[in-house]
Amino acid sequence: MEGDVPKGKAFIVACVGFICGTGFFSFTAQSSVWLYCSGSLLGIFFFLIFKKKQQIFLQIVILVFLGFCISGARYMLSYPVINKGHISFFNGQEKVFSGLVIADPKVAASGRQLIIRADEPYQGKILVKSAAYPEYMYGDRLEVRCMLQKPENREFAYDRYLARLDIYSICKRPFIKRLSSEQGNGVYSFLLEVKRKSYETAQLYLPEPTASLALPVVFGSGEIDDDISDSFRRTGLTHIMAVSGFNVSLLAALFSIVLAYAGVSRRFIFYISVLAIIAYVAIVGAPASAVRAGVMSIFLLLALTAGRLVSIPRLIVIVAVMTLMMNPRSLRDDVSWQLSFLALLGLVYILPYMQKWTTNIIRGRGKFIVEATLATIAAQLATAPIIVYNFGQFSIIAPLANVLVVWMIPVLTVSVMLALPLAALFPALGEVLFFLPWLMVKYIFTIVGVLSDLPWASVQFKV
Repeated sequence: MEGDVPKGKAFIVACVGFICGTGFFSFTAQSSVWLYCSGSLLGIFFFLIFKKKQQIFLQIVILVFLGFCISGARYMLSYPVINKGHISFFNGQEKVFSGLVIADPKVAASGRQLIIRADEPYQGKILVKSAAYPEYMYGDRLEVRCMLQKPENREFAYDRYLARLDIYSICKRPFIKRLSSEQGNGVYSFLLEVKRKSYETAQLYLPEPTASLALPVVFGSGEIDDDISDSFRRTGLTHIMAVSGFNVSLLAALFSIVLAYAGVSRRFIFYISVLAIIAYVAIVGAPASAVRAGVMSIFLLLALTAGRLVSIPRLIVIVAVMTLMMNPRSLRDDVSWQLSFLALLGLVYILPYMQKWTTNIIRGRGKFIVEATLATIAAQLATAPIIVYNFGQFSIIAPLANVLVVWMIPVLTVSVMLALPLAALFPALGEVLFFLPWLMVKYIFTIVGVLSDLPWASVQFKV
């Protein structure tokens, strides 16, 4: 056991400690976090001592503990200081405040949801639930009068769900006055305007509910009928109703391929692809799955540019740490983050064993179908505990449904991405350009309708 832990492995060990620590502190009272954070200096002290003695086991223990303590410090910083300067201090009171709309508003059947960052003398964010009209946009500075409320927990921990976005106050039935517009980031405003124009163009040629599925697949937002949503849940296809991490990887691959065929240098391909990935993640609202895929794609592009191989398990650990450093609340309170990483781990660790069992059984043309089925089952097995816990439902028909549908999502994504600019340039060809996306979505709805009607399609659990 003598020697030193290699530097590369030492970093990964500390990262594992950080992830474990984040999980631990996610379920620990806020007042207890300081107790564990105070051990960070002690951990550094012991690390320096035992490094000289070259005891690998003790070095690993200290590295894990060090990562653990760093995670505690980071988690502690995610808690706001609630005092008279923080807007949530006034929950339960009627308040007049001004603030900036800092995110693309979500449109729901009940109206619009605005995330507003309060202006001085206050700080903090407020979720304002306004009527559908008048429309308020990102970059609007508003004056709001309403009764501030603390998020109420009903079917799930709504307070923790909002806290991961640093929101501790809700404002319902507000009186709103627009003070000014276009006060946000100019680049982000431009990207959101591109998104809005794309929505308007697509909705001209895609009738409902076709547009409600095709557009969220590409842009990550939209509303769909509750009955249709339930059918997607029963068939295990809810994940295709929102932008996935695969879309980000697909976008990176498309840019790389097109630019490579154009004779562009590797370095220039890297820069352009990274900018495209960042822009796309921003447009779709930066969900955890897209952020995870974006960071991983950038690392893979960097390795490709440098001509180096990448260890996928190590990359998963590093990306997990990076995303948790950005928002440590994700591990416990963001289902999208949990499902994204668990599905990836299922493909990395469960799928190879399943492939080994079937290698000598299935050969030839049927191998592709078997591989797709195994990948679906591996991802489903890895994510099943989270799905059952959060949604109380497990889809038995999901492997078949995914094999019949998921292969089409990349084609649908690319066809919509190509049809949007071409339809904007040549409106007369809009119906022709969107015929293929319409046909694919109709096929998806047909498959979902048939499979969801099977009495044994899913199992309900009481959680």
